[in-house]
Amino acid sequence: MSISEKMPAFQFYPKDWFSDLKVKALTYEQKGIYIELLAHSWLEPLSADTDELARIFNINSDIMSEILERFFVKKDDSFINLKLENYRDEKIKYLKKLSNAGKKGNAKRWKTGNTKAKTKTSPPDNEPITTPSPSNPSSTSTSSSSSTSNIKNNISKDILEKKDLSPKQKMLNFIQSVIKQDQDYFNLVQFIVENKKISNILVQQEINKFHKYWTEKTLSGKKQKWQLEKTFEVQRRLTTWFNNNYGKIQSSSDFDPLKANIS
Repeated sequence: MSISEKMPAFQFYPKDWFSDLKVKALTYEQKGIYIELLAHSWLEPLSADTDELARIFNINSDIMSEILERFFVKKDDSFINLKLENYRDEKIKYLKKLSNAGKKGNAKRWKTGNTKAKTKTSPPDNEPITTPSPSNPSSTSTSSSSSTSNIKNNISKDILEKKDLSPKQKMLNFIQSVIKQDQDYFNLVQFIVENKKISNILVQQEINKFHKYWTEKTLSGKKQKWQLEKTFEVQRRLTTWFNNNYGKIQSSSDFDPLKANIS
């Protein structure tokens, strides 16, 4: 799937729309035409021929000319909306960044996996933290296809599973990684995407929600919510978070972390 196919929509901000004086000056008919032009322009280039556009949208040529003059500019053989195209460029850059981070994470994981297979270290660092109970000895014998889709699998990745660190230090590292959105952060996102079969953007949304919830300051302002817990293992907590919200996440529509002012 190409990057353009991953961008079926652009964001619309009502506050920006209602506060734009140029938009306020339009009639309801003109506003409808303007929105249709934006939607058409997002999917394919608008013709540079005003009369042709007027025929396509079945409106008066003078009205079409007025809207194009206010909100669009001619570039090569088409009319474009500069804000919309800037938004498109930023979104493409963002998706490429995610793709590149995912590829680096995969390469790192495969390299680590091959090294561990040769040295036969046991247990491997990326093994889930749960162990089978006597009443369920087959819990670790599922096939790879079922394990990647099984929501009960624990989330495990470099950022969370450094055994030499205390639970407190792991959480502090996690917090900093989410804030900075560094390579460890993108590795974690990619790992969850592959194991939970959830879209990349929705995984980031849930990680950010998890981060916001647990780092909320207490009334005194001296501690964060996670620091009030007797024990806090971020790997287990994050796993539980995704398990409990799995249905909601699957039914959610994609969000876009890029804010655009389209008007």
